[in-house]
Amino acid sequence: MDVGDGKARTKGGAYVETYGFVYCITFCVLYVLYLLWAYVPACVLQRVGLGAVADELPSRYWALALPSFVCVTVVYVFTGYVALVAGNAEPTQSVHSYTGTPRQVCTQGS
Repeated sequence: MDVGDGKARTKGGAYVETYGFVYCITFCVLYVLYLLWAYVPACVLQRVGLGAVADELPSRYWALALPSFVCVTVVYVFTGYVALVAGNAEPTQSVHSYTGTPRQVCTQGS
């Protein structure tokens, strides 16, 4: 990336924020199309002239099921990560769980 003029450019010469703007607009349009597919009834699509397109789209079950699966998977991943960290942590009474200056451990009989 060339940053000579204070703005980041790619190898082709375009500014990086241009790509960010294009990606933002693209994903906004895709999100609106997703919402239209999920909530507009098939009879309205046929009345507008998109009946053939409506027949080729997946079942509307997936409009709710896929985001639900993604959300549950994210919750499972975060919960699994916390459980993994908690399982690998030292017990709270362990001498190794303390931080800071080195301490001298007293043992019985010394």
